[in-house]
Amino acid sequence: MIWNMDETGKSFEHDPVKVLAEKGTRNVPGRTSAMSTHVTIVACVNAEGQKMSPLLIVQGKTERSVFGFNTTEAPSGTMWDYQDSGWMSDRIGEKWFKDIFLKQCGVERPQLLILDGHSSHESLALIQEGIRENIVILSLPPHTTHYLQPLDRSVFGPFNKQYDRACSEFLQENMLHKIDKWTFPSLFKTAWNEALSKQNIKSGFRACGIYPFNPHAIPPEAYLPSEASENKVEAPTFDQPSEKSNAHCSITAPVYSATAIPTTSGDEIQVC
Repeated sequence: MIWNMDETGKSFEHDPVKVLAEKGTRNVPGRTSAMSTHVTIVACVNAEGQKMSPLLIVQGKTERSVFGFNTTEAPSGTMWDYQDSGWMSDRIGEKWFKDIFLKQCGVERPQLLILDGHSSHESLALIQEGIRENIVILSLPPHTTHYLQPLDRSVFGPFNKQYDRACSEFLQENMLHKIDKWTFPSLFKTAWNEALSKQNIKSGFRACGIYPFNPHAIPPEAYLPSEASENKVEAPTFDQPSEKSNAHCSITAPVYSATAIPTTSGDEIQVC
């Protein structure tokens, strides 16, 4: 089986999507949410269109950081963790591999797990565990995920659109509420169930040419070396001073004179 794992981030800050209004209206009202809390979403899907339970990483230093979230409204089997910045780390990557991937990938061996080159995906402990479990871990080269990563090709785009739509509808229907730790899980669940469909997931593997295998799926220009770019930078110009401005200015050469330097010693010093 071929799997792809990657992360995407979400903030509680939300700008409304397009709002229907009468033509010519200058100011169209729309509710926004200004909380800046960040949550990282870890997703893993396979070439048959299946998905694993998500991992949500919230900002915080202790397990108490998760307590404010309405975890019962998240998708079934969701695992929660915390990190200072809310991003993936070596510790969380290793925990995800053991507690989610190995428990949900099935007994078939070997299996292939495709990841990007983030350091948390290449920790020594994670690689060693993969070797023990006969899981082949393939790290994608830098700057190739937009061509080679199924989640980037056909899943995260629809997910972001579905999440934004869910947030806009929620804010319009609940004037006294906002997007926060308590309301986020249900909005995430709505977007997750809509975007991570079997069709979307399989489309990503097909678009990358991974499964079914298709070496022609990647356009020829993707293989070209980077081209050097040249930007013309004009040198600054300075106005030349006019003769009038120098009319009262004159520069004279310094005058040097040779005189004896007084001395308190008995020797004479001659200056030539």
